[in-house]
Amino acid sequence: MEAFLKDQSLAVAKSEAIAELRRTKRNPRLFLSELAGVVRDRPVIFTRASLGDEFLVSGLTVGEASNT
Repeated sequence: MEAFLKDQSLAVAKSEAIAELRRTKRNPRLFLSELAGVVRDRPVIFTRASLGDEFLVSGLTVGEASNT
């Protein structure tokens, strides 16, 4: 019984660690999907992108500007 409880505790700890990693990491595909929804068929130029501990992107888009 003790071995079973130890195994269950280890499994819970591993699943919590995996869930935490998923919450802290951004998926590049998710980012590109969100970007496509925002720019809606307008051209986008990435000037910099890096994927390390975080997914970072900067760039420009051609779009609608305010007329003020």
